[in-house]
Order: sequence, then structure tokens, then C-alpha cells
Amino acid sequence: MLDIFSTLIAPPLVAVDVGTATTRLYASASDTLTEQPSTLSLRGAQTVDVADEYLRHTNRQLASRPLRGGVVVDVRNAVSLLRPLLRQARQRFLQPISLASAPSDTTPLERARLQEALLQAGAKKVYIIPEVLAAALGAGLDIEQGQAQLLVDIGDGVTDMAVLRHGRIVAATSIRLACSDLQRAVRSSLITLHRVRVSDSEAERLTHCLKALLPEDDGGETLQLEALDIGARRQRLCQVSRRDLALAMEPLLTRITATISAGVRRLPDEMRREIAAAPLCLTGGGALISGMDGLIAAGTGLQVRVADDPLHAVINGAIHTLRSRHGDKQWWDHIDWPTFSA
Repeated sequence: MLDIFSTLIAPPLVAVDVGTATTRLYASASDTLTEQPSTLSLRGAQTVDVADEYLRHTNRQLASRPLRGGVVVDVRNAVSLLRPLLRQARQRFLQPISLASAPSDTTPLERARLQEALLQAGAKKVYIIPEVLAAALGAGLDIEQGQAQLLVDIGDGVTDMAVLRHGRIVAATSIRLACSDLQRAVRSSLITLHRVRVSDSEAERLTHCLKALLPEDDGGETLQLEALDIGARRQRLCQVSRRDLALAMEPLLTRITATISAGVRRLPDEMRREIAAAPLCLTGGGALISGMDGLIAAGTGLQVRVADDPLHAVINGAIHTLRSRHGDKQWWDHIDWPTFSA
């Protein structure tokens, strides 16, 4: 009887991945995962559609993005984004306990903004763990083993690298540059070379042209796409070179691989030998970009493997943590954050 009563009064548990592009929330009570874009439309319900195609395109882009570089920059709109999700997770009017994650290089102030957004949105308590730790668990790494393992998570706003050993992050480094920056480079290239604009979904699709940088890809193929002509203010067909788009993204890829390489070089010799013995584990949406694994391998000299379901590695790891660690108060109150970069 006591166990049943305890269950009835226990607050619901949720795992949250508040990402730059997508927010995911898992509710333990219903065992459901909800995903939605991390944007809030600024178009009013009474917005009148216009005949001008350029203005229609501009109106569709009117949205608030509460996160930038993987962290909350606008608490008020982050609350508006999260409140409906947390309301669904409430159970018998009990506020949920939330487990969230943040990039390993976040400052206490940045984590405080995430915590404040979740509390204002309806959470009773908020715990935050490093995203790379969640990604490692979600990717199926045995982080308790004594041999160092290397994981790189390429999200929408941040690329996060961590070395894990004995259940801890022993070295970490990050760069606030990731998939959204690649998409921005694609859009800028199309404006410069062809005077056209594309939708966000089309820019995301075109990041797969990054594969044209691989030596075995001649990059000579052209793509035909429908885009908005800035001068004519209407849609038109456009022939785009895969190589041109890849070259527009190349400087960003170089910065990502340089960050990984620099972090590895600063590791102790023994740790470098250990991580070289096993492939680097790649997670996040960037892991799904065609050729990304091969280009990181070429740029760093490391073996690279893409995790199973890399897009959901962070939320899956948070769910795993929620299930395995709940009840271990000592763990929840003493979450280790990296205090240095590799």
C-alpha cells in the first residue's frame, strides 16, 4: 500500500533536449517522445498572404529562435516554447522533475538560463548534464570502462568533443559552429553566385553537397533546384554546382576538424594511444550529412564511426540517465562538469 501511495504522489519525470533547431521531450509517465522545431512563428493568425513571392518567402522566415550556439539566449521565448510540452507531461497536477543537457563548454550563467526557462515553463526541479555525456550513453558507449573513448557531437549550433573514461568526462573542447553554420554558408553561396534564396529545409538538404570535398568524389555534378530569384521576386529553376556549395562550406569544416585535432594533440600520450585504438564516435545531426564521417577522418587522421540513430543520441542518453539514476540522490546533486578543455 505504501508503494502504491508513493507512486501516486511521486512527481513525473521528463528528459529534455533543448536544441538550437529541435526540442525533444520524453515523458516517463506516458513513455512518449515529443519533437518540435525550436522556433516560434512571429506571423500572427490574421497575417494576410501576399501575391509577391519574395514577401511570402520573407514572411515565412519570421520566427523567434530562443537558442543560439546550443544555449538559451532568450529566456522568455524559451519558456513559451517549453511550456506546452511540460504541460503535457504533468500528472495529477504534479509538476515534473526535468533532466536537461547543455554543451560541455557552457558557463554557469548559460546553464542557469536553461534552468530558469524550464522552471518558468512548469518544471518542479531541473538537473542538467553535459550533452556529450548524454550522447555517449545514447550512442551505446560503455563509458565506465578504463580505456579512453572519444565522442564528437555535431548539433545544429555547437560541435562538442569529449574524452570519456571511468564514467567521467576527462577532457572536453567545443566550438560554437555546426550544422546551422553550414546551412548559412550554402545560402550565402547561392545568393552570391546565383542571386537566389532557398528555404531552410532546402539549405539543409544542400549541405549533403559537402561530400564533394572527398577525393573520390569528382564534384562535377550539378543540381537543378527551384529557388526564389531575388531580382525577379519569383521562383525559377537554377543549376547549382555541388563543388561550389562544398567549397563554401569547406572553411567551416576545416575549423571543426582543427578543433578536434587540437583537442586530441593536447591529450597525454597514453590517452591519445587509447582513443586511437577505437573509432571516434560521431553523433548529432551533423553525423547524417553525407561524407561528414570521411571528411573528419581525413582531417584528423582518426578512425570514425557514425552512431546508430545519431540524431537522437542526446535525448536517448538523457532517457537512459533518467531511468538508471533516478533515486540516486548523491549522483543527481553532484553532476560533474568539465572544468578544462583538452
